[in-house]
Amino acid sequence: MVIDDVHIARREKSVSRLLDNDMLHIYFLPDNTLEAIDFEEGRDDYAMLGGGRKLRHLIEFGQYCSATNEARTWAEQNSPEAIAEALVIKSLAQRILVRFYLSLRKNKHPIKVFGGLQEAKDWLNEH
Repeated sequence: MVIDDVHIARREKSVSRLLDNDMLHIYFLPDNTLEAIDFEEGRDDYAMLGGGRKLRHLIEFGQYCSATNEARTWAEQNSPEAIAEALVIKSLAQRILVRFYLSLRKNKHPIKVFGGLQEAKDWLNEH
């Protein structure tokens, strides 16, 4: 991990940065298959950059980014406590699948899926 300053952490498959309004943006780099360790690193960045407080959690998946079944299970079981969470997924097919999946589970905080970054930020700022 490389920390450029107190607001940015760079990892092999992601970049995490603390934005205004207590919002953490985790960008998973394109063309990657995410493993459980990648989501674990994201949770660690949430704790480190957030200083232990609840944040608005913005997770953006780069183009052609996917996750293994084990990674998705780990993420569901180890989600950090957040004010609200927005997922930005470029692929329409993946957005539809994630929305369906989220409708079947109980979430600890509001969570919504978006196709674009700005609409996700706007929604998070409402929470």
